Amino acid sequence: MRKLASSPDPSALRQMRDAIAEQRKWAKSGNLNKFNEADMAFHGIFYSASGVDDLWTLVRQQGAHIDRIRRLHLPIGTKMAQIIRDHLAIMRAIDDGDPDRAQAVLRGHLSDSLAFTDELRVRFPEYFKG
Repeated sequence: MRKLASSPDPSALRQMRDAIAEQRKWAKSGNLNKFNEADMAFHGIFYSASGVDDLWTLVRQQGAHIDRIRRLHLPIGTKMAQIIRDHLAIMRAIDDGDPDRAQAVLRGHLSDSLAFTDELRVRFPEYFKG
């Protein structure tokens, strides 16, 4: 994230805008599967633009538990709208060339679903051990 915000890539920023537009479209229609695909595409842009595609592959291979938490959280309340707001804030920080802000927004974005895990355990105990 810091690398991207230190040297914003206009092509990556266009791709981010397109991915956010897709997220808005699917959030409005309530299509969770398509929203999730657009969300994953948005995240993948960072790895690709930073030249660490192999790291994105590793994250995708090892991310089943995080994906499960994200998918359980998506239909609850205004989670999709919050994701879009976070993605816009991340993109703006990159576009402004502000690595500190980009990193701070990203950290908050990533921790939101993890902070909601306790409530998800109560709602969906069958998906959690212990």
